[in-house]
Amino acid sequence: MKDMNFSDYKKMKEQERTNANPLPPTYLELHGNDENKHHAPRNIQVHTVKSQGRNIPVRQVEQERYCQSDYNNGYYPQNSRPQYYQSSPQNQQYNGYIQNENILPEPPRKTPIKKRKKKHHFSRFLLSVLLIAAIISGTVFGYAYSLCSKTNYVKTDWRHPNFSAMSDSSVYNVLLVGTDKESDGASRSDTMMLLSIDTKNQKLKMTSFLRDMWVEIPGEESHAKLNAAFAHGGASLMMETIEENFKVRIDNYILVDFDMFKALIDGLGGVDVDITKKEASFINRTSHAKVTEGINHLDGDYALIYCRIRKLDSDFNRTQRQRKVMTAILRQVQENGIFKSASTASDVLPYITTDINAFKLTIKAFSALKYLSYESEQLQIPLDNAYQDKRINGQAVLSVDFDKNIEALQNFIYGE
Repeated sequence: MKDMNFSDYKKMKEQERTNANPLPPTYLELHGNDENKHHAPRNIQVHTVKSQGRNIPVRQVEQERYCQSDYNNGYYPQNSRPQYYQSSPQNQQYNGYIQNENILPEPPRKTPIKKRKKKHHFSRFLLSVLLIAAIISGTVFGYAYSLCSKTNYVKTDWRHPNFSAMSDSSVYNVLLVGTDKESDGASRSDTMMLLSIDTKNQKLKMTSFLRDMWVEIPGEESHAKLNAAFAHGGASLMMETIEENFKVRIDNYILVDFDMFKALIDGLGGVDVDITKKEASFINRTSHAKVTEGINHLDGDYALIYCRIRKLDSDFNRTQRQRKVMTAILRQVQENGIFKSASTASDVLPYITTDINAFKLTIKAFSALKYLSYESEQLQIPLDNAYQDKRINGQAVLSVDFDKNIEALQNFIYGE
């Protein structure tokens, strides 16, 4: 290393500026952008200058001086990091860098750009949809629950389990009992229809029980007509009587009167019923109606008259007319849709007495539209060839062949 004083060094710099010596070619100019080659050492002159009585090494800084960008772009091998020196305030005018052993700064590192996390837009959208669906479902459920709470709920007394009665988890049996008030204010059962919802085979099955059947009344240790069970113990005893005599499990009951029946049909806007010539003549003769043979649109009053016709033929035909009107009601509910049917239910439900609590009734209501799309089937008990007309204790009754009727009823409800 050549020693020189300050004046010699200054003259040397001035000479360089005068001669305008070209700078040596850079590494990039010699080798290009080949990252796999090591960086060759540069021709950098290192001098010393006297300052305060001692020689200080000064590193000549050229225009192609090492820069951080070169290092970051891979132009220098990993183990040949260029040396940087802190600028000296005393020698800034000489465009030089003085080595300071106490300060060995690392090459200025490029601050890494933080990658933004991808926003999970789809997840947020899905959560929003689920939240909205939950709010709507809760609102709809709350409204349906408020409607079902309008019924007259009567908790059924504990019943002795009838292990001989057939049941199936895929079949829900509810007994519809139509009542009529007598002049003394007491009620009697005029209609007994078992509605079976078979979710396995997707069928609605309606079974009518004739009220004049001679049956055993549980707890009474005697026999009587089927409708006498309602007079003795209400709908609960009626369910037990049917279970005991016909060996099918009944889950719940719905008790309606004629006022509810008329309000339901009027609320639906009437029902279409196919009427025979004899039935039309009877209705016109006993009322102010003007119906004809064939399809007629009946309101609540005329539909009730139609269902209660008995003197024209028999109780068998009467129950058939009741099932025909029930089918027309279900069809009309499906045609009206959920909103109009809900409005009708708000007016009709206060007429209903049932042992189905509001929560369970709400759950069933949510499946009502699906049930209405099921195929419907009908049956009447007793079968045509499985009973005899008799007179017992001065009463005209139907003596039933229970074996035939039990087999037919169980196959109808629980079979395909």
